[in-house]
Amino acid sequence: MRSRYTAYALGNVDYIEATELDADRKSIEDWVRATRFLALRVLESERGQAEDEVGRVVFEADYEVNGQPGVHRETSEFCRRDGRWFFERGRQNPIRQAVKVGRNDPCPCGSGKKSKKCCY
Repeated sequence: MRSRYTAYALGNVDYIEATELDADRKSIEDWVRATRFLALRVLESERGQAEDEVGRVVFEADYEVNGQPGVHRETSEFCRRDGRWFFERGRQNPIRQAVKVGRNDPCPCGSGKKSKKCCY
C-alpha cells in the first residue's frame, strides 16, 4: 500500500501498473499527471501478512488538483500471486462532513425558524 502511494506521489506509472491487476495505464497516467499527493494515512488494515493470500487497507490520501485540496478515502483489496502483492480493487468511501449550524442560523430543516428555537 505504502509503496503504491509513493509511486503515485513520485509519478512512477510503471510501478503502479506492475502492482495492479487489470491496470488501466491511461487512467493511471492521467491521475498522476493532474494530482499532487501530499499525505497518506492508513486508517485500518486487515490480513495482508506473510501467511495471508489477501489483504484489505482503508486509507485517506490528501492531494491537490489545480491548487484545490481534496481527500481520497478508499478501501483497497490486495491479493498475493506467486509471492507478490497486487492491488485487486478499490472502493471509494466518500467523506461526509456535517454542516455546522449556529444557534442563530436558520434551522436546516427548512422551517424558517432560528436553529435554537427549532431543532437545536
